Amino acid sequence: MSTHLEKLRPKLNKNNYQKICTIPNPKVYQFLAEADKLCKPERIFICDDSPTRYRILLGVKQLLQAKKNL
Repeated sequence: MSTHLEKLRPKLNKNNYQKICTIPNPKVYQFLAEADKLCKPERIFICDDSPTRYRILLGVKQLLQAKKNL
């Protein structure tokens, strides 16, 4: 198991942890661990290309644009 992945694990829910474990590239784990260290998020969300996730992200984008225009 990657030390980078283990550092990310507390910030990932079970579903997101399973998604990231399917990626067989340790450089992805390293990149995410470095981004985590820099940005310090409370949680990490792993987005996939499912239609449901796309609609969720589109909705977030629209909300952010609406907030920006206030």
